Amino acid sequence: MEFFAPHVRPIIGPVVMLPQKGAVTGGSKRPPNSYAISGSTGTLLFDAAFSWNLDAIEAMISTAQPPLALVLSHRHLVSSGDAFHEIKEHYELPVLLHPDDHTCPSMSRLPMAVGDPTGGKGLEILQGVGAQLIHIPGHTAGSIMLYLPQKGGILLTGDAAVGPGPIQPDQTPRLERPIGADTDPCFIPIWKEVVGSLPIAAILPLHGAYYLRCDLGSDVFDAIVENIWKGHPMDPRQI
Repeated sequence: MEFFAPHVRPIIGPVVMLPQKGAVTGGSKRPPNSYAISGSTGTLLFDAAFSWNLDAIEAMISTAQPPLALVLSHRHLVSSGDAFHEIKEHYELPVLLHPDDHTCPSMSRLPMAVGDPTGGKGLEILQGVGAQLIHIPGHTAGSIMLYLPQKGGILLTGDAAVGPGPIQPDQTPRLERPIGADTDPCFIPIWKEVVGSLPIAAILPLHGAYYLRCDLGSDVFDAIVENIWKGHPMDPRQI
């Protein structure tokens, strides 16, 4: 994977990754991966709450598939995202966040009302691009993943899985659960249910490398995914 790329990169099916050039990172130096999902009704933005995403969003406005909404995988994006005022002022895009994360103190930073992706208009927008919402509490109470059935199954995990970044000393292909996920007894069972019940050909996390089954072969891909619950959690305080 190319980190800090200045351009939009097609990944698989209807999903592209937005530019990361200029991205601010935390202690583990993994830049946030922001995605756009195109559908018949328009484009759904996922975790694209950053100033370095804005040029790509602007380029979508006049296309046949303009942005419909910005979905956040969890409440931490409210604190780390720096483009909410521009998104409201220039694009008037609704922001969708699971209601279990609506009560966090950082919500006061948002200049717009927050919608619910689990019902009403928010759910309609997700369904319009063929996305299924999976609620996976653990990292936060309202953490979600999005699943797309195209191309053998595409799973956008938010922070429910973390891959190695550009400077990790061990670049072994793997996905890890975030530190703190084990405090919720539902986290690992939900992961196992998702993997056992849905075909998955691609896993696209918020941080670190993404993985495609076609690039790795099924045995390696499945081992990478199983490390989410078999391995140790990823501690963001560690490089």
